[in-house]
Amino acid sequence: GVVHQGFGKHGELITYNSEQQEFISTVLSGANCVLTGAAGTGKTTCVMGAINSLLQSNTIPIIQNCEHKHIPAYGVPGIVATSFTRRAVANLRKAMPAGLDRNCLTIHKLLEYEPVYYEVTDPETGETKNTMRFEPTRNSYRPLPDSIKVVIIDESSMVSVELFQQLVLALPHNPQFIFIGDIQQLPPVFGSA
Repeated sequence: GVVHQGFGKHGELITYNSEQQEFISTVLSGANCVLTGAAGTGKTTCVMGAINSLLQSNTIPIIQNCEHKHIPAYGVPGIVATSFTRRAVANLRKAMPAGLDRNCLTIHKLLEYEPVYYEVTDPETGETKNTMRFEPTRNSYRPLPDSIKVVIIDESSMVSVELFQQLVLALPHNPQFIFIGDIQQLPPVFGSA
């Protein structure tokens, strides 16, 4: 097989073990995949090796004319790293190769959740009142850019089925999904895992 080596955040040479090598090869094949492991086992390091290999493969387009509140409009590769929690996103940002830190955002920011206001009528009193809930503004009618070719979901056990379905609807061009997780992680706050 191919021996994958990479460089850590501080320039140190990393030689990946056989499972990490298999993961990087799977990512390079374009297949959706899952990387699991307990905290501290090198999941983030391995994913960064996969991202660097993808960037070197010249198969990832550069995002152009991106009209998104949180993703740069031009010049960044079409790889997005996302998670349910801001803390996980902050950790992804620290680990990302240079220039890709702005492609790390929560799923809610990726889907551009915004408040939507409704008028509801109380069935008992007949009173009309205003209510608000946050909803994704990115969906099948207003999809995310098709130059996003890879979506990495960290702490994927925390993402509910419903939230993942919203993400899939907003990505009709069917990008590659890379799920990162730990079997011991928390389940979603709402909905089923």
